[in-house]
Amino acid sequence: MTVIVGFLASLGIFNLLISYTVIVLGDLTGDSLHYAVGRYGGRKFIEKWGRYVGLSFEKIEPIERQFEKRGNTLLFWGKAMHGLGGAFLIAAGLIHMPFRKFILSNFWPTLLKSAILLMVGFFFGQSITHIKSILDFIAYAVAGAVALAVAIYFFYVRGKTKTDELK
Repeated sequence: MTVIVGFLASLGIFNLLISYTVIVLGDLTGDSLHYAVGRYGGRKFIEKWGRYVGLSFEKIEPIERQFEKRGNTLLFWGKAMHGLGGAFLIAAGLIHMPFRKFILSNFWPTLLKSAILLMVGFFFGQSITHIKSILDFIAYAVAGAVALAVAIYFFYVRGKTKTDELK
């Protein structure tokens, strides 16, 4: 979604700064919801359903210890691994990482990741606009060449044939 918003900002449909702010706030809100799932529902989930999905407290304890030692680093890399980030966010809630520390650990990677994705969309949009102008030029050039060929055919080739018939 962030890449698409960047693209639309490049076309002037969205304001880039407002879009960036909304994206960062939305991302942090989603991260907070993942954290809440881990903090308020994670242990119950593991007790009730963990055996069906290969989770147990014995498997979670080493992760908890790693989070206690390297929580900031794990959250940073969790944000970098786009598809796996949710598991890291839930794990932070599961070990009851202080929410303030959680948000501060997520804030900087969220700023960076959102900026990168927004710029990818923005510069892609700029490229598309440039490519479109090149394609428009090519289309006009081809249309002009076809019109010239048709004019040459009707006025020169066909005209010459009619003149030869009259002789």
